[in-house]
Amino acid sequence: MSKDANANASGQPVKIGFGSLLLVAIVAALLSAGGAAATFYLLARRMGLSSASATMADSRQTGQTKQVPFEPMLVNLADSDGQAYLRLSVVLSVLDEPEKAVKEKGDAAHPVYGSPAIRDAILTVVGAEKSNDLLVSSGKGALKAKLRAGIQQREPALKIADIFFTEFLVQR
Repeated sequence: MSKDANANASGQPVKIGFGSLLLVAIVAALLSAGGAAATFYLLARRMGLSSASATMADSRQTGQTKQVPFEPMLVNLADSDGQAYLRLSVVLSVLDEPEKAVKEKGDAAHPVYGSPAIRDAILTVVGAEKSNDLLVSSGKGALKAKLRAGIQQREPALKIADIFFTEFLVQR
């Protein structure tokens, strides 16, 4: 004679309370979250993402970066038919100098973040591009290099750590 798995020795069904079920669910969720965190940590270390932390530590010693977002821009491209345009949103990561260097140089050394001159430099550089050049695999990287040079020409005191495209849509 086999006994039902859900019955006790006297043959009565075992009742599990709501509190017990809730406790088991919480413990299972915590174990799952811990496992996911450990997996992410190990994968990040294996893929070399820890080197990004070292780079950030180096930038903290020399100064902090400031994110400077620009409003989305719609730019006519230099295609021969005049029909292509680019919708672009740019965020500049600008390196702030340490306080000691700022005090020595004075306020005149600091460029105005998000100034019309920087926006104009972006529009000028992008407007000289052709859609085919932007759509190749190296197109965005080349554009970032040209933007950096164009902005540095306008605002030489500005120290650009990186340029990010948060929107990039080519229409032909």
